[in-house]
Amino acid sequence: MPKRLSGSVASGPRVHPRGGVLGQIALIVAAWLVYSFARSLSGDDVIEAVRNGRTLLDWDDALGFGWTLELNQWATSHAAIAVPFAFEYASLHYVVTPLVLVWLWRRRPERYRSALAALILMSSIGLAVYVLLPVAPPRLLPDSGWVDTMAAWSHLGWWGGAASAPAGLEGFTDQYAAMPSLHVGWAVWCAWAWRASSNGFVRRFGWLYPASIATAVVLTANHYVLDVAVGALLALACVLLPRSGVGIVRRVVGVDHVRLGQRRGRRLGLLDLVGHRVQSFVALAHTGILRRIEQDHERRVSEPR
Repeated sequence: MPKRLSGSVASGPRVHPRGGVLGQIALIVAAWLVYSFARSLSGDDVIEAVRNGRTLLDWDDALGFGWTLELNQWATSHAAIAVPFAFEYASLHYVVTPLVLVWLWRRRPERYRSALAALILMSSIGLAVYVLLPVAPPRLLPDSGWVDTMAAWSHLGWWGGAASAPAGLEGFTDQYAAMPSLHVGWAVWCAWAWRASSNGFVRRFGWLYPASIATAVVLTANHYVLDVAVGALLALACVLLPRSGVGIVRRVVGVDHVRLGQRRGRRLGLLDLVGHRVQSFVALAHTGILRRIEQDHERRVSEPR
């Protein structure tokens, strides 16, 4: 009896999505430019953003996270702690997230399309919330006691006075976009992607990356604890719920004989699979409607006048 392959190793030759490495890099850059441009258009209502920020701060305090204020003040006064976390907040999401996406394209192409869809969906939802619900981060709340760690140590880094925005480009970002924390969401997405790695260390300890990012965003006064929780939950929802949705569609349509993610010898992405099953579901529903119409017509004909 042939041995079954492990879940982390795809059977058969790898089929990479179209575009090549340069195409994937161009896609990442284009998505980032669109995201940055759209984010720069929001954040005009400063009064509402500050009011929403104070509400979240009160909720954090009510949940027992008031000690994060003292952590921010203490860490900012120690360069050995503040500067590394400032560099982490300002840099890693620009580097790690695209590298993980390229790694998926090269080493785990069967997971690439669903991972890319989850990343785009998560970022789009976050951007919509930023536009509809502006929230000032702790560092921008007047008289709150929070210290802007990034601004305090900007002379040692490449960022300016607007969080992770490069110096001189502060006007191209929305500073009133605290909820949810996409820094944390992207980091959780990376850790989820690393579950497909053949390296045991990466699979076991990859979750330390989002834990470290969560510490950095709170310590530098860029996010509330609730921002961190919502960002993590949003990421998990975007990577897990579509999988459950595909299972539900398959059970409704009754296509257990079709292998998940494959058709005609090539691996399909999540969107292709769902689209194919939805078409089958619509056809099934259409057949049922026609049958019901025929039955009603036959019943009317057979009824005595």
